[in-house]
Amino acid sequence: MTNNKAESVEKFVKSLFTKYDLDENDFFCEYDYETEDFFPKPLFLNGVIDDNMLKRLSVCLGMSKDEILNTDEQAGNRYAEKYPFFRLYQDFISSQEWYSKYKTTMPTAEDLLINAIFTENEGYPVEKRYDVHSVKKRLINKLKEIDKEIPGTYHQNADITNFAFRTEILFSFPKCYEMVSSFINAVNSYKELFYKVLESDLSESEINELNFLAHALEIRDVALFKITLDYANLLNLKETLIKENYSDFYSYARIDKTKNFFPWRCYEFFENKELVQELINIYPYNAKHKMREFSILVKNFSVRFIWSDADPMVLYEDLEKHPYETIETYLNLVIESESIVPEQRGLEITRIYIEKTSDETTNFDKCFSKLNEMLSPPSKGGLILPKRELDTRSQENRNRLFSHYDAVFGGNKQ
Repeated sequence: MTNNKAESVEKFVKSLFTKYDLDENDFFCEYDYETEDFFPKPLFLNGVIDDNMLKRLSVCLGMSKDEILNTDEQAGNRYAEKYPFFRLYQDFISSQEWYSKYKTTMPTAEDLLINAIFTENEGYPVEKRYDVHSVKKRLINKLKEIDKEIPGTYHQNADITNFAFRTEILFSFPKCYEMVSSFINAVNSYKELFYKVLESDLSESEINELNFLAHALEIRDVALFKITLDYANLLNLKETLIKENYSDFYSYARIDKTKNFFPWRCYEFFENKELVQELINIYPYNAKHKMREFSILVKNFSVRFIWSDADPMVLYEDLEKHPYETIETYLNLVIESESIVPEQRGLEITRIYIEKTSDETTNFDKCFSKLNEMLSPPSKGGLILPKRELDTRSQENRNRLFSHYDAVFGGNKQ
């Protein structure tokens, strides 16, 4: 294959990875163990299209090797047409990024064009969502207020450093229902193909669709959580899974796409409780926890900073003496310290919630009411958490690790 052909195939493939929000690291990046970071690399080394890479791409994209080589646009759009979720999810992410920064209605392509033609301004006129100086001022006032009850809260002669905050937003996304419905449909399609593998053979088109959904929805084995449940891995695991004989799909698989899919950021999400319940049934144990955290952060700023005269962070010499919650908190602090300038690392981090003003939560009240209702106990009309057949955090599930590892990596494999 010529270099030009390799370049056109790579461009085509990269566009599909973007379209379906697929993980590019294993294909377009290489890990540097010294810097502990990824750096970009070409899809085909030296411009040569090798068969092994085509096979890998075929599995990830759910396409034949010929469709990839021919840069077949119709084949590339196959799953976008069947599952609008993937197109709408991209729109959802774009809206989310826009409204997290600006109060101004997100402009259409036509708005941007008209603005470029008829104004002399650089860029589209926007109103920022939050005034950082105002948040910092309110933080200082809050600390001084608390200091009256708890002396020492406000450090009179110290500076606030490494100031940062987290928060959440609500915005309108009219296609929310269609997006969530299509996501649920995609999960259900995978489930049907999953069970069909355990019972019989799949056609080539079914194999391709199963492979695509496994990678696009990030469907992992619950015992070997880094293993994607595509067709080859399912064939290797088939006998083991049949012997285990669980009745619940989620005793075998988990949908990792849910880790970054939060449709409750949309006003429209709260309009159909039945659909919300259907979505929650797919989520793991912490679905309601994520929504509860969201309900707090949409009303408040979670502020983090370090006083310039802060005490050193307490590091535990023997973590085994501390409960799991303490260890988890400690590890989170260590990870979080990586985002702090080197000279400030190791100093005690202060956290506090600052309430948003009514202006910062305009039009949220109706959603707050519905969100609180959904988070209430089921007896009071709240969402029902799914009862799983198998607690994937249990010893029973950990015991499966060895048999699953042997099934995937041991002996002669597909």
